[in-house]
Amino acid sequence: MIFDGLIRGIPVQVLIDSGASRNFISTSVVKEHQLELSYHPSSISVQTADGRARSVKAYLKEEVLRIGSYKEVLDFETYPLESYDVILGKEWLDSRENVKIDFKRNKISFEEKGLSIELSRVKKKKKKKKESQKTALKDEKSPGITSRLVN
Repeated sequence: MIFDGLIRGIPVQVLIDSGASRNFISTSVVKEHQLELSYHPSSISVQTADGRARSVKAYLKEEVLRIGSYKEVLDFETYPLESYDVILGKEWLDSRENVKIDFKRNKISFEEKGLSIELSRVKKKKKKKKESQKTALKDEKSPGITSRLVN
């Protein structure tokens, strides 16, 4: 499940992934925003879904992640993520109580410190295309039929 979040006011795309053992942040986000890192005394091994292993030593320590009005202080291993900026893995999921995932409505709810919390994916509103932005094309095989292409 994917959510829009913020770290230090930086917009990040957050994937909640039960297949990931830990929490991760993309090395490109760290570099681009010059986030200060901490280092493990020795490297940890991270194995990807395709079986590749990589050593990780750097991590982002005690960083606030916001998703909507929810916020939490977390540690994130740095990793060259390609599709998402942040991954919340089993480490995060296992620390929640009564996790309920509603895939149909793109919501996840859980309890934390006696409070019920619900995270919802905010869908960005699509801008309506103006009629002037549309182009009419004639179908060569079927004279008289007009198709509309949106630029």
